[in-house]
Formats: sequence, C-alpha cells, structure tokens
Amino acid sequence: MPLTKATIDALISQCQGEIAAVDAYDRALKKFARQPEEPTLAELRVEHEDSVTRLRRIIEIDGGKIPHEGGIWGSVANAVHAMTAMVNDEVPIQVLQQGEQVGADGYEQALADPDLPEEHRQELTLLLTRCRKHVERLQVLRDHILETPPRPMTAW
Repeated sequence: MPLTKATIDALISQCQGEIAAVDAYDRALKKFARQPEEPTLAELRVEHEDSVTRLRRIIEIDGGKIPHEGGIWGSVANAVHAMTAMVNDEVPIQVLQQGEQVGADGYEQALADPDLPEEHRQELTLLLTRCRKHVERLQVLRDHILETPPRPMTAW
C-alpha cells in the first residue's frame, strides 16, 4: 500500500531537517576544530548523512520528490547558528541538541501513520533512536563545557 501524501510530506520534511543537520554539524565542526568535542560532533554528522540517504531511499520508493537541500530548516539553522556562534561554546551545542529533539518529534509523527509499511517503520524507528541518543550525547558535551574553564571563542 502506498504511503499517504501526509506521510510522504512528513518524510520529505524530515529529510530536509537531516540535510540541515548535516550543514549545522559542518559549521559546528569548524567552531570546535581541534577541541575535545570534535570527534563526537563528527560522528553525529556522519549519522545524519546516513539518515539523509535512508530517508531519500524511502521517499524514492514511494514516489516522493527527493529533497537536496535543507529547505526552511536550513535557512532557520543558518540564522540561529550565526547568532549563537558569538555567544559561547555551550549555546551552539544546545542549539544542535534542540534540533535533534525537533528531529525526534518528526520521526514520532511519521511513525504515527498506522499504514506505514513495516520495513519503513523499522528504518524510522532506527532514526528516531539515533536522534534520542544524539540528544544524550550532546548533553554530555554541554555538561563538559560547563565544567571546564572558558576557552577563547571562535566563530563557526
């Protein structure tokens, strides 16, 4: 059974969010280059890149238009990250964490479709679980930043 238009639209929005997340992590990696946070941020970025690939595959199978840019999420992320880069090291991590929560909420919404095929449900459950783990890992980074002496600020 083909996916409903609402579910396809939700998946396209999720994919755009994942593309925006890759861009956001690219900016964060510039800000945190050679800092203790860099390896974790690099791992999370790779997982978002994989999420984009997985979502595009589902969208393609079900006949949706495959997104190639972050859409409105990308524009919002660019503006927010430009402002937060000037504050301190904790705020950009907090913004990433909030983005992960938005992503998790979106996956929960897509999973609410009772007609979602089981193979799609498994993929989306994996991606939801990833987002939730990202929130936790980013909290560890925030806690570490708050416990360490301030470092010189760098822009991202």
